[in-house]
Amino acid sequence: MSEITIRDALRQSHVKRWGMVQTSRTQTLAEHSYNVAMIAAEWCYRECYPRGATNAIVYYALTHDMAEVYTGDLATPVKHESGIVGYLEKLDQRLTFAGGNIFPDDFAETGYRATFVLKLADLVDAAAFIMEYGQGEHALSVEKRLVDAIMLHAGVKGMALLLEVTSGKFNVLTDI
Repeated sequence: MSEITIRDALRQSHVKRWGMVQTSRTQTLAEHSYNVAMIAAEWCYRECYPRGATNAIVYYALTHDMAEVYTGDLATPVKHESGIVGYLEKLDQRLTFAGGNIFPDDFAETGYRATFVLKLADLVDAAAFIMEYGQGEHALSVEKRLVDAIMLHAGVKGMALLLEVTSGKFNVLTDI
């Protein structure tokens, strides 16, 4: 195991996201992680998750991209095309913070799906950020892919969450 120090964890505010998409402002990894945690907490509340599961999922959300304090933010296509995804998954499994593994089990024994909630919250934050700050044709295509991914991942409930987060602002036409 590799222990992430508090100093390393606080460097999340130095890691910039969206290097491959033109945006009107920068989003940091710290901002993204906080947003994902709040969106995940809202989902857990709506789905009546018990406090213990919700707290674990929120912690998971706050630390889900912690490896990026070492690697920087990598665009999803780069991660997949370069084959680095396997390396990042192994790195994630080895990282610990504050004495515990960053990635909890998937709550299979209780039916609470931490990875499902995290993926949804991650997609919602990404879509909301690009809807608000994305610029240009490429940003519109990224937004459409994110909205489609949310619909595929969580259906109407996921779209309802996105609509609430964005106050119903869509820049692309979508079939909801």
